[in-house]
Amino acid sequence: MIVGNGWHGISLWYVTTNTIRGNLIAANGWSGIGADGVDVDTEVRDNRVGLWVDGQPLGNGFYGIHLAHGSTPVVISNTIAYNKRGIYLEGGSNPWIYRNTIYGHNASASSLSYPGYGGGIFCYQSAPIISGNVITNNVAYTGTDKTGYGGGIALYRCEGTLIGGNTVVSNTASTAGQGKGGGIYIEDSNNVVVRANRVLSNVATTTSGREWGWGGGIAVSGGSGTIEYNEIAGNQARSAGGGSGGGLYQWYGSTTFRRNSVTGNYGGTAVYLGYSQSLFESNKVVGNLASYAVELAYYPGPILVNNIIADSHYAVNAYATAADPLTAKLFHNTLVGTGDGRGVTAESGYVTLALVNNIVVSHAIGISNTYPASSTISADHTLFWGNTDNGIVGTNPVYGNPRFLNPAGGSYHLSPGSAAIDAGVTEPTVTTDIDGDPRPLGSGYDIGADEARFLYLPLVLRNY
Repeated sequence: MIVGNGWHGISLWYVTTNTIRGNLIAANGWSGIGADGVDVDTEVRDNRVGLWVDGQPLGNGFYGIHLAHGSTPVVISNTIAYNKRGIYLEGGSNPWIYRNTIYGHNASASSLSYPGYGGGIFCYQSAPIISGNVITNNVAYTGTDKTGYGGGIALYRCEGTLIGGNTVVSNTASTAGQGKGGGIYIEDSNNVVVRANRVLSNVATTTSGREWGWGGGIAVSGGSGTIEYNEIAGNQARSAGGGSGGGLYQWYGSTTFRRNSVTGNYGGTAVYLGYSQSLFESNKVVGNLASYAVELAYYPGPILVNNIIADSHYAVNAYATAADPLTAKLFHNTLVGTGDGRGVTAESGYVTLALVNNIVVSHAIGISNTYPASSTISADHTLFWGNTDNGIVGTNPVYGNPRFLNPAGGSYHLSPGSAAIDAGVTEPTVTTDIDGDPRPLGSGYDIGADEARFLYLPLVLRNY
């Protein structure tokens, strides 16, 4: 029989230079480890928090680890499982949370601070570094009276946080109601960096409510930051289908989304940018199970540059209302369809789209305006190929085969003889391509996301 303590298993209170290492900390009434005001020289390492030696659940009553009052320890290489929440940090705590395995938590209990936020890790008004962790099979909320936020990780007012190099897999924001951010949820947090994570097979909600799931992989609400170099794959906005942002979802804010791979995600949209003033640059949005690959909605509107958006019915769809008109710019994007749907469309009135140097390939209609009386689409130097109807062609259209290098293998680089090479107009705001190569490389700007760069090997003649 195992009997835990009524309070924390281990409690640190305004101490310095401590090491908590190699312990089994389980079945305590409060948290496994509680740390208040501890310094950066304190290390929490190689502990098992919330599970027995054979891996069976033996969770603590509240949190696996609770950091408060400006705590800044190193939390490294722990296994944290089966508590009500894995790690909770608050009160200006700035720890380094590194190489931990965090799983099997459910943050629904009303006794928790902010129930429904962050099954694996929840940050409130702090600035941690969260890196190299495996965060899996956690749930933010199971009830119907609240929204679940961030099955794996949730940030709320956490300025300057870094989330880097983690594997965030198979987490759920909500199992019974509304859910946002199956893998990662970020709310009202400025200067956040989310870099080089693998965000895989997470679900915003498992319910059947049509619009109850937002951001299967990552959801952002307000704030600013950078989300870059992430693999976002196989996530679901709503497991029954529908919802918004199977891979990425934004509602308000100014975020730079750069060089992310968004593939195989499931939802009404793969990427949803609402009330956004973000830069969406050099991303690959390919092969998602969504009606719309990228949807833009409401004032003010993002800028899309150097993206490859392929294997989708609708590549880019724009929506707005009279109260919240949208203005968006699309420069140097490569939009490849599946033979049906549309490349770029204004689905409602009060939309203004400016297109320069885009490739539009293999759609039923290339560019369309459903409400021409109240929306405006201008297109300049668009390359059309293989569309049933090009729709709006704009000024200086280009017709011809883009000659992608290996589209079946996922390569939409231009090969020799492409009609896109040197066929664009100068767009001074775009100085590199999707790979970071400078623009232009030849006599003019190439159309689409890629600026062609060829390597010719010298011909060497030998006598035998």
